[in-house]
Amino acid sequence: MRETDAELASRAARGDPAAAEELARAHGPAAFRLARSLGLDEHDAEDVAQEVLVRLLGMLGRYDPERAALGTLVYRMTVNAAADLRRSQAGRPGRADTEVLRSAPARASAAEPGAADAGHIRRAVLAAAQDLPERQRQVFVLHDLEELSVSEAAAALEISETNVRVQLCSARRALRGRLAHLIADP
Repeated sequence: MRETDAELASRAARGDPAAAEELARAHGPAAFRLARSLGLDEHDAEDVAQEVLVRLLGMLGRYDPERAALGTLVYRMTVNAAADLRRSQAGRPGRADTEVLRSAPARASAAEPGAADAGHIRRAVLAAAQDLPERQRQVFVLHDLEELSVSEAAAALEISETNVRVQLCSARRALRGRLAHLIADP
């Protein structure tokens, strides 16, 4: 039976490298996936995931499982680290746009075989989401792509559940307009 995150965190805080490694294996892929979904390229997403894991392991001595689930902290730390990196890159030429998400086709061509496959749609949604205001993008990715509940997304972003719902509604409305070509009848 797998130990809980709280048990692993307690062991890792006491210096158990096996527990720290298990936590990294359990939460590293989620941090990487979230960073990619928030618009970072593969290299930057790896850097953010590594940074998050280092920070996470460094704060385990102060971790209180009664206040938040470890996964929630990983999401919060990843959102913050990705936002910090995006802000630091905003002024650098060639770094503001992400090559993978921006390369997704803007429109599906009827002549393109399999144009509406799930991979194409996901890339188009992620590309469109990059143009959303940052908070809307974060809420959309956490709730609709990472499948966090409204309360989990609120906890990860340290905002109210009402704010999550408002941001999510705005994000979905904007994305519907940008992605109408994918769902329009021929």
